[in-house]
Amino acid sequence: MGGGGNLCRFVCFMGGNMVKAVLFDMDGTMLDTEPISAECWKKAGKELGYIIEDRFMNTLFGKNIASIEKMLQEEFGIQEEAVQIIDKRLMHYKNYLAENGVPKKKGLMEVLEYLKHNNIPAVVCTSTEKATAEKLAREVLDVTMPGTAPVIGKKHPVFVLLTA
Repeated sequence: MGGGGNLCRFVCFMGGNMVKAVLFDMDGTMLDTEPISAECWKKAGKELGYIIEDRFMNTLFGKNIASIEKMLQEEFGIQEEAVQIIDKRLMHYKNYLAENGVPKKKGLMEVLEYLKHNNIPAVVCTSTEKATAEKLAREVLDVTMPGTAPVIGKKHPVFVLLTA
C-alpha cells in the first residue's frame, strides 16, 4: 500500500549534528490506518455500485480530497457520485475508528517519548482530512497539528516546506 508502513518515513531537520525537529507522515507510518482506509474505500464504492480495485485505490493514498475527487471522476466517468464515494468512505472510516480505536505502529510511542524527553519538536504531515487528523493527533499521539489545512497532498514538496 502506502510506502512500507514503518517509522522510517520521517524527515529530520539537522542543525550541526543535532536533530532540531522531526516531521512524521501520519497514515501508514505513525498509525496503521492504510488497511482500514482501503476497506472503507472498497465498501463506499460497492455501496454506490462501483468496484474500487487495489490498483486504483493504492493511487489514492497520500492525495488530498480535491485530487481524489478528480481521480474518481476520471476512473469511473462520474461527477457527483465521486463526492458521495468520498463522503461514504469518510463515514465508514470514522465509524471504524470510533468502534475499534486507532492502531499505532510498533515503536511509535517509544520514538515520541524519546523526542519529548529530548525536547525535539515533532510535527505530523498528512493529507488526511483536517478535523480527523487533528482528532487523531490529539487523542492518540498527544501532538499538535500545524496551523492551517493543507491544500496540496503531503507528497508535494511545498507541503513539507509549509509544514516546516
